[in-house]
Amino acid sequence: GCRKATDRLREECVRAGFPGVIVLMELRNASRDVMRRMKAMGIDYCYAYTWGTGDANRQRQNNVAQRDAAAAEGFRMLPSISMGWQTAPWDGGRDPGNGWAAVPDYRALAQWAKDEFMPTLPPDTLGRRMLLLANWNEFGEGHFLMPSNLAGFGYLDAIRDVFADRAAHEDAVPTEAQKRRFTLLYPRE
Repeated sequence: GCRKATDRLREECVRAGFPGVIVLMELRNASRDVMRRMKAMGIDYCYAYTWGTGDANRQRQNNVAQRDAAAAEGFRMLPSISMGWQTAPWDGGRDPGNGWAAVPDYRALAQWAKDEFMPTLPPDTLGRRMLLLANWNEFGEGHFLMPSNLAGFGYLDAIRDVFADRAAHEDAVPTEAQKRRFTLLYPRE
């Protein structure tokens, strides 16, 4: 029934005045069998929410493998990069995960995605124009772009350096008084 549901979703979006809808489904590997099933369900693209690693070379390899598998199935993928994955906030460090990318490595990964990888995707696809960046504030899952003690604004600066102009900017940071409020618990009334 999934294909029927995605077809209905498309019809309803058009009926509501939209040009249509693009349906994405998460996949953290390059399984052609899964992609074949996604395509049969009416899914337009797969993407990786995270590659589960801060290793930029592994992320490159994973994006390439997913692209190649999708192409073999006549399916499409959206490229994705992450600053890493570290599960210590959830499990207290029992599973150290695969760590975080250093900011220069993350910047190089973003540059590779923009200059080398995305141009290899078919010209008429969303993946040629869009890169997924995992994740703004998943501190519990150990991947985030939000400024932190780990890298300050480093990951955001890397994204700006690669994808935007380098105009002067000012990083907004909390005052000391605002920082003190972070640890207060306010009772519900």
